[in-house]
Amino acid sequence: MYSLGRYRYAAFVSGARTCAHRASLILSVAILGCSTLAIGACSGAISGAAAGAPADPPLQSGFTFTTLDDPHSTTFTRLLGLNDVGKLCGYFGSGVPSDPSTGFVVYSGFQAQSFKNEKYPGAGDTVVTSVSNAKTIAGWYVSPQNPSWIFGFTERHGVWNSYRDVQLRKDHTSNLTKLLGLSDAGLAVGYYTDDSGVNHGFELNTVTDKFHGILPPSATSSVASGINGKGDVVGYLTLANGSVKGYLFKGFNFTEFGYPGAVSTQAVALTWNDDIVGSYVDGSGETHGFVLSKPLTSQQWQSVDEQNGLGSTVITGVNNHHVIVGYYNAADGSTNGFVGTPKT
Repeated sequence: MYSLGRYRYAAFVSGARTCAHRASLILSVAILGCSTLAIGACSGAISGAAAGAPADPPLQSGFTFTTLDDPHSTTFTRLLGLNDVGKLCGYFGSGVPSDPSTGFVVYSGFQAQSFKNEKYPGAGDTVVTSVSNAKTIAGWYVSPQNPSWIFGFTERHGVWNSYRDVQLRKDHTSNLTKLLGLSDAGLAVGYYTDDSGVNHGFELNTVTDKFHGILPPSATSSVASGINGKGDVVGYLTLANGSVKGYLFKGFNFTEFGYPGAVSTQAVALTWNDDIVGSYVDGSGETHGFVLSKPLTSQQWQSVDEQNGLGSTVITGVNNHHVIVGYYNAADGSTNGFVGTPKT
């Protein structure tokens, strides 16, 4: 059984109010974070944040990879997120009419019976991008009324809520809003696309139903893709010259970065300590995953390739234990999910 929450046109906070509003959100994160950690400590749940700042693994340590595909698909699975207590999420199906996308969560054990399908009621396609320690999932779905309409969603205990950035209702006819990241305090990040095809990053407080823009000053287009328990946000942006860089939004400041020598860099997730993961495209057009430590001081980069990948490895999530998830393209043409565990 499920029930539908009300359709959400959440209020948008203007750029002039962004800093003050964000300060209140970060305070909410701190308060709710303390409550979450206390619960975790009582229940015995493993939490990197509860143990304080987890130590960074040596960049030379590498990862041990495990391929993990949804049992319903032998050709297309993407893992997109994970939490600190062993739950993963993603989707299977490439999204074409003959192969619709269906979201899933995976419980610890990672066996066939550990996969649970998640589909927004009535939706044609559903993609689960993130799962919090608070047992909430987020992502986006394709409207059953119009396949060109895409809305963000959250789901907890069978209650689904749909979101459309209010800027689209005010100023545009397009309908594309995606949620890409979620914190335990109920803060989600994502983006909407306007009528001109320009992406605009945002942060959404799912408790108060209010959006506010995350707008890197040098960007012509931007996406907010990940948020940690302190409210720090990562994403990626397009500059006026067409290049794509990652960014970290922390303490009201934006910091841009790119993998050395890369054509394009997309940051998608981060840990409590601001260790950032994502992917980059090299000069040959091949895609690799990356881990970036100490982004604000002495940047340390690690390039990551799944051993079975054929020129394309994408990291999409990381938790506070430095476990990563993502997907790779194999020699047989299939797309496969993977879990990477630090060797140390």
